[in-house]
Amino acid sequence: LRRFRVSLVRRWLCALSLFLLCAGAGAGATPSAGATHFAGATPSANSAPSAGAPSFSGLTIYTEVSSTVQIVDANGNLTGGTGAELVWEIQKRIGDSTPIQVVPWARGYKAALETPNVMLFSTGRTAERENLFTWVGPIVNIRYSLVAKKSKNLKLSSLEDVKKLRSIGVVRADVREQLLLSRGFTNLEPVATYSQNVKKSEIDRIDAYASSNLGYGIQMREAGLNPDDYEEIFTISETELYMVFSRGTDPAQIERWKKGYASVVEDGTRKKILEAHYPHLQW
Repeated sequence: LRRFRVSLVRRWLCALSLFLLCAGAGAGATPSAGATHFAGATPSANSAPSAGAPSFSGLTIYTEVSSTVQIVDANGNLTGGTGAELVWEIQKRIGDSTPIQVVPWARGYKAALETPNVMLFSTGRTAERENLFTWVGPIVNIRYSLVAKKSKNLKLSSLEDVKKLRSIGVVRADVREQLLLSRGFTNLEPVATYSQNVKKSEIDRIDAYASSNLGYGIQMREAGLNPDDYEEIFTISETELYMVFSRGTDPAQIERWKKGYASVVEDGTRKKILEAHYPHLQW
């Protein structure tokens, strides 16, 4: 009987040890280092990927706040704009869920210059930048120009004609002010905002103001004015805005984006995005 009791106790202890060992292994188990976790969500054409959404593309995507091209809400969240909506549409088509990070331009540009696998938009294409990146686009063409009331019937054919205007409204420290100053203009009236120039133009305090083919229609509507009553009277400069990929980015990755971009151009989606934001322009 004693031997039977000892044997029974030993069996019970072995069973208990085995149970505790299995329970401990289950509670402390972690996925293997090579385990893959998939997320099915992809961005829609009019909504951004979640800031916490995983990306399996290996890319980091940066952009900046830029009126009409990248628009953010009061909390700094990207909500739309021609550049953002085009990128979201391409992401949807190529199955990319990389979140777009809105950062100061200098930070994003520095990353694109120095770090592989970075995409930055919307980037102006210039001769100085040409060999620094791989370019995909254009997203949109932009023309910096002087805008005036059609009723003024201003006909300008040269810089000298523009210099004869009584006054030109510019935004202080803006690239257009700098361009005009570099060309010897002395008839500039700087202000803090575009809306101030619109008001001054409407009451004939200035002859024209520096804007762009993309911006002036929106500025007019925001002021309660009809964009059709205004026109571009002189081109200051022109450029195109692109998506750029940093050196060292996987060529296969770039090729996916090129094909995605080509598809939104070919089926007219890019044109629809541009027309939705700039109905006063021809695309």
